[in-house]
Amino acid sequence: MRTLCIMILLLVVSSGNLFAANRTLVRNGKSDYVIYLAVDAPSSVRMASRELQNWLKESTGARLRIVNKPATPMISLGESKETQSASLLAKQIPLEGFRIVTRGENIFILGVDTSDKETTPQGGISQGTLFGVYAFLEQQVGIRWLVPGAGGEYVPQHKKLIISDIDLTDSPDFIRRVLPYTQQHRSEVKLWLLRNRIGSSIQLIHEHNWKRSIPAAHHAKHPDWFALRDGKRAVPVGRYKLCTSNSELVRAYADAAITAFDNNKNMKCYSLSPADSAGWCECDQCRLTDEIDPLGEQSITPRIISFYNAVAKRVGQKHSDRIVCGYVYSSYAFPPKKQNVKLESNLYLVWAPSMDYGFTLFRPELRNVWESTLNEWSQITDNLGYYDLCVNLSSQSGAPNPPGAKILKFIFPRLKQQGIKSLYLYGESAWGHAGLLNYTLAKLMWNADADVDAVIEEFCRLAYGKGADEMLQVYRLLDDELEAYYIKDKTARYHITPPMLKEVYAGTFSQIEELHQQAGKKVEDENVKARLKMFGDNMRVLCWYLRQNRLLKNPEASAYYLPMQEFNDFILASDESLALGESFSRKVAGRLPKLKVTLVGKAKNAEPVKRYGLRGDKSIVLYAEKNGPAQLTFSRLSARNQFVSYLLADSDGKTISKGMVEQGRIIKFEVQAAEHYFLQVRAGIATFSITTELPFAIDATSGESGLHFQSGATPLYVYATENINRFELTLVSSAPGETAKADVFTAEGQLLATMKTVTIPASKISIAADSSKTRIWKIDTGPAETGGYDDVFLLPDAKLSGYFSFNGEKVLHIERLKK
Repeated sequence: MRTLCIMILLLVVSSGNLFAANRTLVRNGKSDYVIYLAVDAPSSVRMASRELQNWLKESTGARLRIVNKPATPMISLGESKETQSASLLAKQIPLEGFRIVTRGENIFILGVDTSDKETTPQGGISQGTLFGVYAFLEQQVGIRWLVPGAGGEYVPQHKKLIISDIDLTDSPDFIRRVLPYTQQHRSEVKLWLLRNRIGSSIQLIHEHNWKRSIPAAHHAKHPDWFALRDGKRAVPVGRYKLCTSNSELVRAYADAAITAFDNNKNMKCYSLSPADSAGWCECDQCRLTDEIDPLGEQSITPRIISFYNAVAKRVGQKHSDRIVCGYVYSSYAFPPKKQNVKLESNLYLVWAPSMDYGFTLFRPELRNVWESTLNEWSQITDNLGYYDLCVNLSSQSGAPNPPGAKILKFIFPRLKQQGIKSLYLYGESAWGHAGLLNYTLAKLMWNADADVDAVIEEFCRLAYGKGADEMLQVYRLLDDELEAYYIKDKTARYHITPPMLKEVYAGTFSQIEELHQQAGKKVEDENVKARLKMFGDNMRVLCWYLRQNRLLKNPEASAYYLPMQEFNDFILASDESLALGESFSRKVAGRLPKLKVTLVGKAKNAEPVKRYGLRGDKSIVLYAEKNGPAQLTFSRLSARNQFVSYLLADSDGKTISKGMVEQGRIIKFEVQAAEHYFLQVRAGIATFSITTELPFAIDATSGESGLHFQSGATPLYVYATENINRFELTLVSSAPGETAKADVFTAEGQLLATMKTVTIPASKISIAADSSKTRIWKIDTGPAETGGYDDVFLLPDAKLSGYFSFNGEKVLHIERLKK
């Protein structure tokens, strides 16, 4: 009898466990479950409840009620009295992590959730419950967020959704995960990043910060704070450098950080990172510790680390709860050879191995250098972050960016093994061709041990449906082609060069087109069609670029070919495009200034316009002397795989014409006498020039370092008003490799002064302006006696309007008016 009772009891218990192990969450569009959260739950938990409710409805048709009182059966979100009673404690879970556990019929999802006005002790936020909900929707429902925006998700349909027993705890492998350059300013991209668990429980700021911390104005009183170049303290313009061995400079920099912390209690980190580019101090004290790195180049790491450490120590004495952070990058990317470096506990380093940007880690020898360098840095400090442009090609050419599977398999497990805390990895803004890359990076940033091939195959299968096999072939083909190219061409980095465009993309264009077209013929689902169209939009752009470079034998035969006007209309219609990238989602024109433009006459020493090249974005003012037709022509265009676009507007900002810039393009328009017009050119790193019969002037204050010439310059003319008795001009180049000189002439044609950047990167002169003479000054830049004339900048001081005229026969005076 006793045995029979025990058997019956075991059967009952077994039946109960069987019931609990198979919870029917939804059946035929209906559910007995509610979503429960505490009434005072943080906003991230409230968002989690809405996301869970909405996506369950999308997948099953059932809309679960959101309640603030517990009721079995329920999905409980976040901490509450019920989780405490069940001995489920968020404090036992790592920041940003979560636990999903079933207890009887109920499902609990909880994590550490910072309240709305609080941060983690390290200045970040933790949204553990929200990330747990996204994990639940992925693992139990099968949902994936593939690309941003409506229709960018994959949602399987369930008539019946059964949840088995779960007891899962998970947390990110890296406490800071940043995926920039993905159009992350857009709301739909922000949401995509969140749904793919991109976040940060630590505030880590590592931007280039020397200019903000030690402004150029300090040079007048403290020239010794700035870099010594060729025996002189360099004029601080552009990306200027500091004398890091100067103890007063260290104190001033630390004081800047301390003041920032004093003024902002929410600021937990301050950046120590130098300005980009070359130009380091050459004083004996700074150079004393310099070394030779493993690539045979000068390494300034010891001086930079010493500077970081000294600033960190002073800051820590005042703010022991804050941190400072700096890059180890470029000429200071390799660790110091003396490994007995003792870093301050409040100092974080962010390793940015620029040697591996692009797909260079396809090269076995570089992988060895990368791995040994990572190991050495990890032995020096536990406070280590990682910044990279791995598997990233900088281009607006529409060229598909493959995932670089072999490289991802190599770097991510090693980053985890060496205890890297922060990842800042460039994504791609053109989701039409790089959605796969962004998705794969996001998954690996959470779980560094994820199966890279499985992630890639999953994306293609869900994003492209019946066309998955063909699209997977496209990306594998490009991975193979780029690997072969990078191994062969040791100069290739992270820009698509003309040889790469020819060998990799022109060479595979017909294969990619055939595969993409085959995929499109198989697909019926509208969301999948939309994703394939996003890819196809990029192929239209690539087709245009290849034919511009004369790399397609018969471009008109391609399904992606568009005549110029249709292509121009296509690009203009893509202003808000997720598919084509960030350059298309920003308008060509910014806020146009209010100006008064006057034709002041002819310079006595005027010369004809010489052959010149302008680099980068430019704001140009044109002036009409009479009514009638006018035109301008673009020439000397070197696009460098950039889209160059223009907007022509009248003085009130009303658009006259806009579109693409191509070599020899002529813009015709009607003008009115004594009126001025704006020509805004978005060129990025591209170079161009314009020809027009209208007098014109270019705003030299719109860029970081002034008017930017490349590969040739023409004489410039500037008008100084009678109330200006003295003004300054600065010439900048990347001396000693790239050099320049500039002769400054009085209006009478007399040579007043010559600026040179031969051994130093910047030359500044102060000019006494005699009010009794003509106010037009001429500046003629050109090659110096040594070096090459390439990237050269001319910068006027604030006393002048900032506009340089190009036509010495018809010089303009431009005044900036208040709106």
